[in-house]
Amino acid sequence: MSLVFIWKITERCNLSCSHCYVGSSIKKSAYWDFPLEKVESFFKFIESFGKILEPKTTIIFHGGEPFIRDEKFFYEAYKQFIALKKRMPHVFFESSVQTNLLLYKKSLNFFIKELFQKRIGVSWDGTASPYRKHPYYNIHSYYKILKEKIDQVKNDIPDIKIGILVLLNKYNSSNTQNIQNTINEVLELYPSSIRLNVIHDSIVLNSKFYFNKDSIFEAMKMMYYEIKSKNPNINIYPIDDMVLSMKSGYSVNCPFLFNCPVGFLLVRSDGSVGNCDEYGIEDIIRGSIYSSNPIDIMVQKTQLALNRYKNIIKNECRDCEFLYYCQGGCMTRSILYLRDVTKKDPLCSLWRKIFNWLKKEVNEDAGGSH
Repeated sequence: MSLVFIWKITERCNLSCSHCYVGSSIKKSAYWDFPLEKVESFFKFIESFGKILEPKTTIIFHGGEPFIRDEKFFYEAYKQFIALKKRMPHVFFESSVQTNLLLYKKSLNFFIKELFQKRIGVSWDGTASPYRKHPYYNIHSYYKILKEKIDQVKNDIPDIKIGILVLLNKYNSSNTQNIQNTINEVLELYPSSIRLNVIHDSIVLNSKFYFNKDSIFEAMKMMYYEIKSKNPNINIYPIDDMVLSMKSGYSVNCPFLFNCPVGFLLVRSDGSVGNCDEYGIEDIIRGSIYSSNPIDIMVQKTQLALNRYKNIIKNECRDCEFLYYCQGGCMTRSILYLRDVTKKDPLCSLWRKIFNWLKKEVNEDAGGSH
């Protein structure tokens, strides 16, 4: 199987975004960093999974803002990563960093090339969205600086791959102009791939959804068609994965993020291991890199997923034609909003709209029309 490790090397950040599940972390001290002296423990923890890591394992350096850490930390991580790959030549290791890029400097280029394998991920909601907050700049100034940083890193590392996570919300999907502006802004960031996701603004707003699902759906469609018309070769997740699944007849990837029920592990700055990167959901913490057996962690994760799937098949989703692809939706949202992992995703009606739209697209494509 393939595993994904999200490693929160810090929970500090140079931003203070209102929607972020880490919360306002701009004033956090180095206490919230993953300890430099424990870096080897993280890679030993990965190694302890043995053959479960085959054929491919992904490590995502995450935060907070990873580039808030000094280069001493990255050099130690680089040394341990190289050592791990030498000890496990049968595993293909892939890595990347999720960053707001505002702290990028040329001295980080070595680590971007060798440690992050020329892969960076950046989130952008559009200047119509008020969630992203810099302590000194407004959203338009922030975007200008972000563009400058991306121009710099593209100039320094021309073959870098930049994945843009677009968080759809009630602001950037509220009307055609806002959607179009967000599309234009995203394309100016030189994306190699794009992921469209629904913002979890409700995490900080009393666990209720503060957006219109119909607007989100229309925004997703418009973004997909518009971006593909300008760059047909770009991968747009989860839409392209959903289409591939429906064409092939089997589920290619989890349409919501990664294969989080079984193959996704979060390692927090204190060494605790979680099921998902939605910070603060204590229900699904599964252990610690310092004391837990990886087999026990995987058994717990698998059992959780099976219990959820059994209940969903028995009850809410048994007659749904998209169950095979969706599997009840996002486990985290069920826990977060419904406090019950056996319930289907509360965004079910949105995902059904998306699946029905794509079913029509696939059928028309198979029939030779569009």
